[in-house]
Amino acid sequence: MENVFVLAEHKSQSFDPITYELIAAARSVGNKVSLLILGESNNIPNIGEISRFVNHIYIAEHDLLSEWATDAWTSVLHEVCSTIMPELLLIGKTNLGRDIGPRLAYKLNGRFIQDCFGMQVYDDHIFKALRPIYGGNITAEVEFEFDGCTNIAAIRAGSYEKEIEELDVEATIENIEVNLQENDIRVRHLEFVEEPSTGVKLEDASVVVVGGRGLGGPEPFEMLEEIAELLGGAVGASRAACDAGWIDHNKQIGLTGKTVSPNLYITVGVSGASQHMAGCSSAKNIVAINQDKGANIFKEASIGVVGDWKIIIPSLIEELKKRNI
Repeated sequence: MENVFVLAEHKSQSFDPITYELIAAARSVGNKVSLLILGESNNIPNIGEISRFVNHIYIAEHDLLSEWATDAWTSVLHEVCSTIMPELLLIGKTNLGRDIGPRLAYKLNGRFIQDCFGMQVYDDHIFKALRPIYGGNITAEVEFEFDGCTNIAAIRAGSYEKEIEELDVEATIENIEVNLQENDIRVRHLEFVEEPSTGVKLEDASVVVVGGRGLGGPEPFEMLEEIAELLGGAVGASRAACDAGWIDHNKQIGLTGKTVSPNLYITVGVSGASQHMAGCSSAKNIVAINQDKGANIFKEASIGVVGDWKIIIPSLIEELKKRNI
């Protein structure tokens, strides 16, 4: 297809990694890529680097376009898409994307395809997307013909490479006039409480070490943190471990938690219920450590270790330290 639009995500004047994945996804199906950047007047990231990866950039600046101003973002995107009429808009399967996507699709009378990890466009007018259903146990193919309306696809993080080849020329830039009024904003965020975090962000980690109910308590997560640090990764958890209060819920992976797509996914004491696997089904390699040889996790694992984590994990840490990993 001729042109695919991408909605940029950014924070603290830096583009989120999902933005680069969306550009890669757009370039896989479109001849040209246009980037939509929305934000407050003094909070738009520098576009110097990213302008080498797309063909055109639209910038919409307004003091009401703050982060999480859902009404404002939806209103501006509706106006832009109604004017430009892109056939395909890619957004991230992020909190922002899940908030805006359905609202915008409804306003545009278009389709919204959630949680895509693969796309194709053939005959220049037929779109096909791959997405998990039934807790990640089945991959569904969603197919339709472009019919003049704007269709929106939310892309799962980790589905495309963040490294993109530069184009021969830099993008052309166009500023969009934004017409927003205070009374357009129905919901306001009064305060943001940002949890302090160190190390790699869970959704962006290439290595994720996950603990489940089989750990028996919060203390073993300290060892998982050590493994994650040695491998340059992050720690996650099953819902059971989070519900037990052993680790914060922002570490939960699964259908009601976060979705990750690391190169290496190490589970310790995780049974592998379908609700959990829905959050890691696109992991490249799964290593499972569990005492129960009948655990469902072994059906999905690339490597399975049946044994007591109390013996295996200390040995793993010792070996990683020996190898100076």
